[in-house]
Amino acid sequence: GIGGSGLDLGIKLDEALRREICGLDGRALIKSGAFPHLRPNQLPSFVQSLYIDFAAESLSHVTKNISGGNAVAASNLIPTIDNYSALATDLRLNGAVDYPWIPPSPSEPNIRPLNGGAGQYPTVGRAALFGSIKAQGYRKAIGDDITRVINSLAESMGDLSAYTGQNSVSGVAVYVGFSMSGGTGTGIFLDILQLLVYEFHNQLSAVGVTILPIILMPSTFDGLLPADNARRAKL
Repeated sequence: GIGGSGLDLGIKLDEALRREICGLDGRALIKSGAFPHLRPNQLPSFVQSLYIDFAAESLSHVTKNISGGNAVAASNLIPTIDNYSALATDLRLNGAVDYPWIPPSPSEPNIRPLNGGAGQYPTVGRAALFGSIKAQGYRKAIGDDITRVINSLAESMGDLSAYTGQNSVSGVAVYVGFSMSGGTGTGIFLDILQLLVYEFHNQLSAVGVTILPIILMPSTFDGLLPADNARRAKL
């Protein structure tokens, strides 16, 4: 899940999977006898979630709503620089490479604090991603979190075989949820997709991986957003 809408989608998908796999009373896996180590409503290890957002409070809300150790929140990605203007200036002056997609400073949005989100500005979201990676290095910022999730999937074949009665298929389905109407999801979804492809290729090269984007378009929010926000979403 990427950005606010991606986090909401992830929570709903998690709820649906729990109903499907754990049963309405949450004890279907335990009753089967194959998963005595699981708690009620706990998903097996072949289901993993990664949540990416710059809003610290939203990430905290996700981890509180999803229990059982299957969810990873990329909390290190939250920007260490307080405001977009300072972040953009730092990238322009001190970046190891040129960032031609960062507009010049006149009239740039005054978004602060960045740990509250990107304020519906995709460029702010993307700058926050690159700023966090620049400050901490790719691995600490987000690479280790992606690796942790993939490693959990790689080690889950026992649970998957038990669930499918030794009839499992060696493949991974990756649902990537985000909105094309805001800042964080719109700004970084393409970068995150490329990082996912890169990490899966490096770590699970022998396994087929299918990436399935779940995209909320601006029309999803018709009538739900204030006029200024709705205009920005459509832009």
